[in-house]
Amino acid sequence: MERIFKYSFTRRIVSFINEFKLYDNEHLLNWIKENPRIDKAIILAAYWMSEPYFAKQFKDGEEVEEKESWYSDDFDFTEEIEKRYCNGFYKTNELECDPKNIELRENYDKSADRTLIDSDLKRIREIPEVMFEKLKGKRISPIDHKAYTDGLPNIYYLRIEEIFEKYEIE
Repeated sequence: MERIFKYSFTRRIVSFINEFKLYDNEHLLNWIKENPRIDKAIILAAYWMSEPYFAKQFKDGEEVEEKESWYSDDFDFTEEIEKRYCNGFYKTNELECDPKNIELRENYDKSADRTLIDSDLKRIREIPEVMFEKLKGKRISPIDHKAYTDGLPNIYYLRIEEIFEKYEIE
């Protein structure tokens, strides 16, 4: 039973990572980032989904604040994951993840390699090599993204929306 729950939970986390928007889901993303028991594949997928090359055009958080303050939270999220990942904070590796083919969705465009450099960006720092390494493990099949909204199963998302509307929560 525990293995079934763990697999189901993992699929929901993968779905969430697939569709995350930092500004909408900061608490859950921070919980994922700060949880040393989260699978390295999930963290690696979150890292690449956050487009780390954009962060590498800045020296540090202060420069981000000066030039692109709207990007501060995303920058911190990406940099913290990278630091923790490189320092061995995440130990569990039961799932597969290939940064060159993060196939989280059905009908994912495999030619959209997230590790390719956007030639328009002038990087002043590089992404550590370990972040490019493929992780071996159990492969999670792509998720039907139409069944989820912002990483939540549609039935839960709609219920939350009803509650927000009923109590006039924004």
